[in-house]
Amino acid sequence: MNRSLFPTLVLGGMLALIAPVTPAQAAIVLFEFNGVSTVPGATVHATMGLNDSVTNPANPNFPNFSLADVTSFSVQFNGSYTASGSALPASLSGQMNNGPSPVFASLFVNDSLTTFNPSFNGTNNFQFFGSNGQTWQMATSGFPPIGTTVIGGTGTWTVAAVPIPAALWLFGSGLTAVVGLARGKAKQW
Repeated sequence: MNRSLFPTLVLGGMLALIAPVTPAQAAIVLFEFNGVSTVPGATVHATMGLNDSVTNPANPNFPNFSLADVTSFSVQFNGSYTASGSALPASLSGQMNNGPSPVFASLFVNDSLTTFNPSFNGTNNFQFFGSNGQTWQMATSGFPPIGTTVIGGTGTWTVAAVPIPAALWLFGSGLTAVVGLARGKAKQW
């Protein structure tokens, strides 16, 4: 074995042994909503993480799910003012379709948003409803500058692309470097 390659492999093995090992957890399926409003220029972006067992047809509760199955939820509204929320709503339930890809047959959520710009002292409510959860509505009631508002629109829920973990990129670049060094040394001989 090449003498310069041996220390690299030993160091890599030692790092692998001391790296923290975490128990396997259920995978999360991240759903993403992109919607528009009847008010020109207003948009909505939302995400919801569901335990992957919910989307599995082998699950005895499939296709139904409830708030207990939701791991994360966020909503961002952009228009003449902005509003957002990232806490789990008080209630959320839905139904998956029976097709090969896990998308919604229906979704019902009623969420209070926590951040407004400009801020106001009032109540607010954001709701998804309808078949496939594609209809949304936001209502506010309070003091100026926002006052009483009802804004609605439509959009689409899709399964979000899963990003490649940073550790995999790091491992791949390290492996490429080791192979490159080995080839460089081989050419010298």
